[in-house]
Amino acid sequence: MVAGVSDVIERAQNGEFKKHLDYHGDTRHGFTDERVMEILKNPDAVYQSTGTGERLTFRQGEDIVVVDGPGNTQGQAITAYGPSGIKGKSGAEALGGKVTDPGVPVTHEDIVNGSIPTKGGYRAPAVQIR
Repeated sequence: MVAGVSDVIERAQNGEFKKHLDYHGDTRHGFTDERVMEILKNPDAVYQSTGTGERLTFRQGEDIVVVDGPGNTQGQAITAYGPSGIKGKSGAEALGGKVTDPGVPVTHEDIVNGSIPTKGGYRAPAVQIR
């Protein structure tokens, strides 16, 4: 298993997760810390980005949590989104609609095909590692 995945899951099982300095899962996407920990504790799948940051995506159902890849901030949550939250500003910019609209589902295919929209394009494709 990729370094860091076990640590993230173990921390969540102990009732905590680390937030990146720029974390915006709660303030911009309406996810509670409890929902983020549920996803990190028991993901349906974990993916590693093919992008330069090698970020990890933890998916449970149609919700995801993205954490930093290798480096000083490895394992720190960057964002969380999906139907359990709202689109938030970045989601509305990428997808249209209102900031307060429900978040859109994120599927396995979206993650591995690199078809998750961002305001600047799309997230890099990722490989399922767990």
